[in-house]
Amino acid sequence: MPIKITDNGITALLAALPTPPDWRYDWDAVMALPALAPLIRAMAATKQDPFWHGEGDVWTHTRLVCDALAGMEAFRLMPERLRQPLTLAALLHDIGKPRRTREEAGHITSPDHGPVGAHMARTLLWMEFDLA
Repeated sequence: MPIKITDNGITALLAALPTPPDWRYDWDAVMALPALAPLIRAMAATKQDPFWHGEGDVWTHTRLVCDALAGMEAFRLMPERLRQPLTLAALLHDIGKPRRTREEAGHITSPDHGPVGAHMARTLLWMEFDLA
């Protein structure tokens, strides 16, 4: 079953996710969502260790992950009810990094960004988009 749509921003978010025939995120629409804009700005301002992430910042990395997912044939063959949560997971997978990133011994690290980001994602989807 596709994600329940209410009129609180989720409609715009879901419309920005990749669907046939072009399978592209509408990045301008994603970045314009009031609930996501501050998170995106924080991710764009958060650098990553170049040893692991040569693309630089968290937002660039997130976009690359999302675009790679949308380009996968296996993803495109999934039913919508599976694609929607997967695209949201890709979009939100590193939202905890801005809160957890620091420099240690000359390297950029983000300890515990996974659990922190998971909590942030659940809260965001529940409070801002009414997805329980």
